[in-house]
Amino acid sequence: MKNRQVLILSLGRRGGSVRYGHALIDAMPEVPKQVFVSRYCTEALPKQFVAIPTYRNRAEFLVASSFILPLFWGYILFGLIRGRYKLLYTPYTHYWNILFLMTFRFFGLKTISTVHDGIPHTGDGNWFERGVNYATLRRSSQLIFLSEHVQRFLKSKVGIHCNSSVIPHGLIEIKGVNVIERKIKDNVTLLFLGRVCHYKGIDLLLEALEILSSDKIKQLIIAGEVARDQRHLMKRTSGIKVIWRDRWLHEQEVASDIMQSDVLVLPYREATQSGVVSIGISAGLPMVLTKIGGLVEQCRFGEGLFADPTPQSLAAALRRITEEPNIVQDMILNMEKIRQTLTWRSIAIQVMQHFE
Repeated sequence: MKNRQVLILSLGRRGGSVRYGHALIDAMPEVPKQVFVSRYCTEALPKQFVAIPTYRNRAEFLVASSFILPLFWGYILFGLIRGRYKLLYTPYTHYWNILFLMTFRFFGLKTISTVHDGIPHTGDGNWFERGVNYATLRRSSQLIFLSEHVQRFLKSKVGIHCNSSVIPHGLIEIKGVNVIERKIKDNVTLLFLGRVCHYKGIDLLLEALEILSSDKIKQLIIAGEVARDQRHLMKRTSGIKVIWRDRWLHEQEVASDIMQSDVLVLPYREATQSGVVSIGISAGLPMVLTKIGGLVEQCRFGEGLFADPTPQSLAAALRRITEEPNIVQDMILNMEKIRQTLTWRSIAIQVMQHFE
């Protein structure tokens, strides 16, 4: 069959990985492809897709995996027998991906997977998720990593022997966010964006604010669902006002928080890479982040101010960013430069080179 298609599975419902996948898909329109997404996806959808019912919770996962998944697999299997597909690409890990990775490998076809984390963070994920991650790594004939840090770690930890490459994360644009000329002023608003879990170090940030007690910091907005084991942090008090938005935020809410904030803070204990960093760069929002893992690669050209993952170091970095305006101006200039290179088109071209 001429012009065989690339099968792309983007079956997640929400989050940075789904945004990554859809932005990448839209940047490669000339590739003959068939794209499947979840009917329950809450993120902006790609321009061309077929929606299928997946699941929204554990109960639906069991039902859908028992009835919907076999039907979907049968449809893809029929296409493979007819010679419709040339390869499978999965832009992020999903529980259903493994069945299709195994099927394509059985037919001797290439399977390409983009690895965001590879192994769940400390206190995050479960044995089933870890198993799916390992299976994805083992059943892919080509792996694309978003950072050299993750590539090195997984090669040594898991013993990955297939072909692999590093293609950086593109910049995530949030609808309603405009790049404005930001100047650090008195009464700075800090923003933490994303799900609150142990490895993301909110406790370190709250301790840093207690140390700082700066009259230049107006408030801290913590925008994202709070994990159960982190809810005790919501009862802590300090001299600085803390606003908790303990829920999954819609894009309009995220845009509103970004536009009213002055500094984005990522006090992570560990990190592979972060979609939040790409949001910050895209928005031209000055950042304070910890010098760990893939964050160092994402801000290697001075797009953010680094600190150690300790309350003392975070406090010192926040003090510098509120008292030294030249640091902020340098960050903004560096982010302007990087925005011109990390376009989705350039990243899609790099990914598509593996389709041959």
